[in-house]
Amino acid sequence: MKYTVQGKNGSTWYNRSGSYVIYNGTKASITNTVYANNDSKVRVKFQPVSTAYATASGYWHPDPSHTYTIFN
Repeated sequence: MKYTVQGKNGSTWYNRSGSYVIYNGTKASITNTVYANNDSKVRVKFQPVSTAYATASGYWHPDPSHTYTIFN
């Protein structure tokens, strides 16, 4: 899957991170600028990079106590 953190400021969603391919089984943290841009909402956009079946799971935390592979 390819992941991008997006923030909403007003009525428009903006990319607040790069887009990263993160493979199944990889625990990752994505550096983003949501807080710096004072966004009122945030989401993680994901896109499949193949036609194979894939699932995604995770959690949002502004200052994670566990740091994994960092994508920035």
